[in-house]
Amino acid sequence: MPSDTSLIDDARAARRASRTFAARLARVPEISRFVEAFCAAHDVGRDDTLRMTLVVEELVANTIAHGHRGECDAPIVVSLHAAAEGVELCYEDTAPRFDLPAALDQALSRLDDPDPASRPVGGLGLPLIAQYAGCVRHVYEQGRNRVSLKLRHPT
Repeated sequence: MPSDTSLIDDARAARRASRTFAARLARVPEISRFVEAFCAAHDVGRDDTLRMTLVVEELVANTIAHGHRGECDAPIVVSLHAAAEGVELCYEDTAPRFDLPAALDQALSRLDDPDPASRPVGGLGLPLIAQYAGCVRHVYEQGRNRVSLKLRHPT
């Protein structure tokens, strides 16, 4: 496994970086280090780095739990781009088709329930993504879900 320093050096070399990981929970720390190193190399602030890391971790967890219905060696591709407006994420998996924008809308509408006790336990991953991510786009092409997003900046 590359050191955190080599990940940063690699990330500095390009405004874009991409890595492929197996759809396994044990890979989440490595995925998080990849995101954190990229953000550090491109002077992304701490709050935005934490938000992007959380968004990626939630996407990975949802791919494993709901897309593949368990861990497997199917690929998850995490691609990051340091743009003038901030970090952009492209996340790909080979799970069955999933309409993320519609699921995000539905998750946000559930948060409008005035009685938090009536909400089911869990299920906060999509609302977190919806609150942190802007410009969410999803396509399903060639057997892959491809999610592109940018962080939403707090107002």
